[in-house]
Amino acid sequence: MSDLVELIQKNSISTLREMTGEVLSSVEKQIVDEIGGFLALREQQGDVIEAFVTNMNNCFDELLDKEVIKQEAVFDFETLSLVQEEELDVMVALEGMVNACRNDHLANFISFNTRLNSLFPRKRLDETNNPLDPEQIATAFQEALRPVGLDAHNTLMIYRAFNNEVLKHLDDILQDANKILVDSGVIPNLGMESSSKKDNRPVRSAQRNDPGSTFGTVEEEEMQEDVERPEMFSMM
Repeated sequence: MSDLVELIQKNSISTLREMTGEVLSSVEKQIVDEIGGFLALREQQGDVIEAFVTNMNNCFDELLDKEVIKQEAVFDFETLSLVQEEELDVMVALEGMVNACRNDHLANFISFNTRLNSLFPRKRLDETNNPLDPEQIATAFQEALRPVGLDAHNTLMIYRAFNNEVLKHLDDILQDANKILVDSGVIPNLGMESSSKKDNRPVRSAQRNDPGSTFGTVEEEEMQEDVERPEMFSMM
């Protein structure tokens, strides 16, 4: 059991590392370092990627009941309320991205979660502890990016790039993870996962480019998913 999970861990994190590196490389030239004392994103890109990989490994290690050593977050309580106000819109936007991603890849995610649950009969796996849930992946990236100290505007720009290049392509990683489990005989005839990307990707891309929207079309996407796949939500 642990060998299967560790293989999924190795493959998925390797892919996520590559995808995240491409995200940071594509946006670094657009970042304006306006905060004194912080290095530019380009100089900290390697640290961000390594922190993201470490955070993702921690998610898998916790699932396998391995010892995990995490660095405690350090807050400046004098400016905490101000930071919370400035980052509120960014946090809401990231939450919307996570919900849209989970909704968009629901079939593959349910398949993977079901198979993974079968390996851990004494645990209940859901979005709070499944390492490949978009919330876990987004949180791992959020915590890795935080030390760079970017303002809300630049942070949101990076989150949007992460959403477009990573979260929207999470089905590739989920399909690979499902294949590893199926090839090992873990509920091979479940028959729920999607084998190809949706045909309406260009529609979402066009909606995403609407300059009048802060984040894009999270609500519209969720409504479309409700209509397209009601049987999935009835199963949930």
